[in-house]
Amino acid sequence: MTAQGEGADRAEPDTGSPTAGTVPTPAVESMVVLDHVVCGYGSTAVLHDVSLSLGSGFHVLIGPNGSGKTTLFRCVAGILLPSKGSVTTRAGRNIGYAMHRSAFSSKMTLMDNLRYWSILFGSGDQTRIVESLRFVDLEDRAHQKVGQLSRGLVQRLAVARALLTDAEVLLLDEPLSGVDPSAVEKLLVLFQKLGDSGKCVVVSTHELAELNEMSGDVIVLQNGTIVGQGTPGELLAKTAGDHPIRWRIAGGAGLREAIQALGLTLTGGSVADNVAEFYVKDDAQAGEVNRELTDQGVSVRSSSAVVDDLTRLYRLLEDKKAS
Repeated sequence: MTAQGEGADRAEPDTGSPTAGTVPTPAVESMVVLDHVVCGYGSTAVLHDVSLSLGSGFHVLIGPNGSGKTTLFRCVAGILLPSKGSVTTRAGRNIGYAMHRSAFSSKMTLMDNLRYWSILFGSGDQTRIVESLRFVDLEDRAHQKVGQLSRGLVQRLAVARALLTDAEVLLLDEPLSGVDPSAVEKLLVLFQKLGDSGKCVVVSTHELAELNEMSGDVIVLQNGTIVGQGTPGELLAKTAGDHPIRWRIAGGAGLREAIQALGLTLTGGSVADNVAEFYVKDDAQAGEVNRELTDQGVSVRSSSAVVDDLTRLYRLLEDKKAS
């Protein structure tokens, strides 16, 4: 749904000294600013002293289940009020919020569903409904019933609903969940297009591999606190520390034996295809292994981490939560 910003630009900052964190200096073009926000349900705080500044573009919010991602969205959208701190948005009361559950009527057409929500948002503008469907490439399905759509198409419809008021800030909660790979690619292109148009688009997701190359700005939330913000590579470098990287090399004859001779323990791979998997300390050590193999006359066809930076980062966060 599109939040009408009941909590935006309204909550007063806490006058007491903050217990942790420092408010990032808001950029001139900041569109969303959280200032030492504490927010939750009743007496239970979920977000703890959260400070964040976001400008236009495509932002990704990640964190283990229970870290507070949905609560953060609800707080920014004004559905929940912070008990301490403040939330300020340039969009004011006009924020597009696509919840994880679509809340569409499966027996109604796409057009009728959007018409219902548009009236609920206080508009009912038919032109805007058509434009929103056109933007997500669903105009030709306008008179099809929602119950006949795939999960990916329903998620695109949710984006169209968030666009009904032409909001400058879009909060999309798990829009890639349960979506097939081809539909994920189309949604990511759509999110990038929205960010490039000057909107502030924030997407929470667990579908990390597809986002690794697209995400210039990733926000990491853990236990209700923001523990990092930056590119996937930057965040991993700060979070991983001495945590080993699982590496995979495919090469020529003698590859696996040569790796073992270097004192590394094989953890997987294929003997038949001469593929070896093992742990290294960091990317630099992986490069040293490649050079050693070349010096020994062992060919290397490919060499890379088993998983991408975002997936590795997420697994590290889960490990820390479990420990």
